Amino acid sequence: MRAVARRLYFETATEGFHHPTVNKRIAMKNFSFPGPTTKATIAWTIAFLITTAVLGLLFTRLGLELLYVIVPVVAPAACAYRIQHDQLRQKTRQIVEASRLHLATVEALATAIDARDQVGVGHVRRTQIYAVGMGEILGLSPEEIDAIRTGALLHDIGKLAVPDHILNKPDGLSPAEFEKTKIHSRVGASILEKVGFDSPVVPTVKYHHENWDGTGYPAGLKGESIPLTARILGLADAFDTMRAARPHRAAMTREVL
Repeated sequence: MRAVARRLYFETATEGFHHPTVNKRIAMKNFSFPGPTTKATIAWTIAFLITTAVLGLLFTRLGLELLYVIVPVVAPAACAYRIQHDQLRQKTRQIVEASRLHLATVEALATAIDARDQVGVGHVRRTQIYAVGMGEILGLSPEEIDAIRTGALLHDIGKLAVPDHILNKPDGLSPAEFEKTKIHSRVGASILEKVGFDSPVVPTVKYHHENWDGTGYPAGLKGESIPLTARILGLADAFDTMRAARPHRAAMTREVL
């Protein structure tokens, strides 16, 4: 190894050294890596330089016979690395495209739900802005922020099970009608459970109508037993609902809230 190190140092530092491959990657005064300087690129380049130095040293000592031993080993390894690298890049592109389509589907569904509510159009978008902003201020993890972002868009998906005459009723709801609307958080969670989100979207949607004192729904959770993401979403949801005008009441001002 010492001999390899000395040869590598000598070949990269001596002005009289000329190698058709290595000279393209090593500047005598300014050392730089070709292409993006990612960790993988740097590691691959260093490995290449060391391998070149070792092969040069062995070739000097053993002569042409070395090629008959090295080539059958190195060539398949290089091909295998190239194939694996290309497969990884293809898989990465597929994941990025799948994520883009997933997000587009979520946004389209949220838009359809929002359009169904003739009274509160734009509610889910505003709720998302408020909720994500609070989560970022509170220093939540990226996973929790993602759960809030997606959950805010889909928190009313369960209203698909609520009749239109109740959802768009111009007057206040009767006790029976209000009980009917309560099913939307449980129904929404049931629908979203089949999606398989990476972040806790389902509990965020399911429990966003729970109250700190335990009087909320659907499970009557109390205090810190309510998921933090659901508490944030519930607060943003309530704020935007009270700020919007309804047929049976005027919009509340910030001072009143």
